[in-house]
Amino acid sequence: MKKLILIVLLIFSLTATSLPAIYAETGVVERPDIKININGAISSYSRIPIIIGGRTLLPLREVLVNLGVPNDDQHIIWDSNEKSITVINGSIKLYLKINDKNALVNDVPIIIDVAPVIYKNSTYIPVRFISQSLGLKVAWDTPSSMVLIRDPESYSKTEEVLKKSVDAMSAADKYKTQETAHLTITQGNNNFTFDTQINAITDAKKKLGSASINRTQTVLGKTSKMDLDICAANSLIYLKNPITGAWIKQKTGDSNYSDLYRYNSTQPTEVACSGLIKEDGTGQGDIVLKGKVNINDYLHEYMDFEELTPYTVTDCYAEINIDRSSYLVKRIYIKVSGRTTSIKGGAQYSLELTETNLDFNGDYDVTLPSNLPA
Repeated sequence: MKKLILIVLLIFSLTATSLPAIYAETGVVERPDIKININGAISSYSRIPIIIGGRTLLPLREVLVNLGVPNDDQHIIWDSNEKSITVINGSIKLYLKINDKNALVNDVPIIIDVAPVIYKNSTYIPVRFISQSLGLKVAWDTPSSMVLIRDPESYSKTEEVLKKSVDAMSAADKYKTQETAHLTITQGNNNFTFDTQINAITDAKKKLGSASINRTQTVLGKTSKMDLDICAANSLIYLKNPITGAWIKQKTGDSNYSDLYRYNSTQPTEVACSGLIKEDGTGQGDIVLKGKVNINDYLHEYMDFEELTPYTVTDCYAEINIDRSSYLVKRIYIKVSGRTTSIKGGAQYSLELTETNLDFNGDYDVTLPSNLPA
């Protein structure tokens, strides 16, 4: 139903023109915006992260220590004569040479995507190769420019919960939900705020849905409100004209419209499984997944609706409450901030999304108005 709501709103929203930034990478590119998330914690580095050929490289000793390698000359060995690095961690032994894509993992030759380099008198090594060679999971999130690294056991725990939740949500025939969004856009001295609340109910078996949308926005000191009612039946969607009260009929344009009546749950992507940490709920019988991670499949729908794409994410946090017995989602909270270039000159944004009061397969029915156009 969320997808249906967005389809309708986009039909009636203002059109904004935006040009994505295109950047040709040649040689070393300094990227101070890159964030490194290791097992849920953002790690910091004294030297700036760099990109070579689309791969992230980090300062040698700092990243190895953050990945759990002991900080001594028996585990991190630098040979100044041949400009090589040997890393020993438990049963794993790695060997790399500066400006050489040939490496050894436990004495087995391997060709890596990008070679270690010396940049501004510091040795940099490719973070993905090093992390994976040490047995860790690695993911990259483009909007937040974040490398996420996770130990495989914790990764698997989060993945298992999300997969079970996706299965449970996909099997639910009916659901009710309440969503709220608070968006602030700042450009220079001007602040624009948008508060949206959506109450929706759907029946996937009958392919019926309805929603009420209440929106308050303050632009250049002027506050206005908009209330919308939406209904859906099979491949048709109806929007009630807030002025005349007449219903306007549209087709979804989606041949597989049945999926529009199912709940869109958080998918077990590499980013989600690497960034969400599983912990027990407090006295609620919940499983809680949370962390400094951008859940982009959920966020992107709203940024599309607000016509704020393309965008980047500077700071992010997500929290998902899942019922321990049924694996149905009970609450989702997302807080992000960053920059959008969809507005001329660019602008900063901050967004809080909350979804609560989720009720699956309850004793309720979707009732459509009797005066919908044929």
